[in-house]
Amino acid sequence: MNASIARFWFVILPLLLSACASQHDPDNPYEPFTQQAINALAELKVAGQLPGVTKGTKGELQSGSLPIGDKVVYPVPLELRLTTTPGNAQFGYVFVKKNKKAGWVLVRAWRFLPDGKVEDLTIPAPVTAH
Repeated sequence: MNASIARFWFVILPLLLSACASQHDPDNPYEPFTQQAINALAELKVAGQLPGVTKGTKGELQSGSLPIGDKVVYPVPLELRLTTTPGNAQFGYVFVKKNKKAGWVLVRAWRFLPDGKVEDLTIPAPVTAH
């Protein structure tokens, strides 16, 4: 497991993670989900299964807002956006966690075209990260 964690940080650090769209709130039970979804994205990237990018793609990652509440309500969706460097290509990914024990599943992927339109990307089925 330690080798997996080390490999994860070696791969994810070049992404230059930017601040999340949601505020840090340690009392929010949804708080750990951002990092879990980022881990899922990194796993798919390392496996060559992240639509639109290659294993060597680098860039900035941002997350969407998390729900706020006292108790987690499943399923939990989380949007991540990747802007590649160089090139500034922009990609969006929605991951869903169906229940407490389930892994994160990539359910939608798209890229933003230079003309502002959105192009949906094909997701290999099923793409689940643990």
